[in-house]
Amino acid sequence: MTGVTIEEAAFEVRKALEEVYSVLGPGFDEEPYKCAFAQELTRRRIPYERNTKIPVTYKDATVGEYTLDFIVHGKLYVRVAAEGGHPGLLKAQVAATIKAAKLHQGALIDMNVQSFKLHQVVNPEFVLGTGTSMVAEEGPPEALPRQESKKPKGSEAVDKLFGE
Repeated sequence: MTGVTIEEAAFEVRKALEEVYSVLGPGFDEEPYKCAFAQELTRRRIPYERNTKIPVTYKDATVGEYTLDFIVHGKLYVRVAAEGGHPGLLKAQVAATIKAAKLHQGALIDMNVQSFKLHQVVNPEFVLGTGTSMVAEEGPPEALPRQESKKPKGSEAVDKLFGE
């Protein structure tokens, strides 16, 4: 891990993703965006890992593996998508991924939309200890909503959380 804070890492990621989006715009499959993001991170000298594999476990057994798009500064997962909207499922995937990878935060960007929107997902095991991931759109990590009390577990909480 590097000596930057998670907020600094998130800010750097946001700026790099904004640059990629401003140059390429919407319309491509995921791979050109991922390659451009990797080039932008390299150009900015931001340390990252690409296509890192993590185990998926069920109880005490490994049942598969999942490949992470990017881990920036060893602490921030970045999922680059080209889905064209409807980020609910992708947000749930980011939440599950950061929990499995034991990372503090994840960021999701869907490049196939008409305006840039970065979704940040916080792993509650590191921040709140509640078991329900929190999602914020746009603003910096310090602008994430604060939770007053534990949210109920289950589909109602997930539906409410992702606004669906």
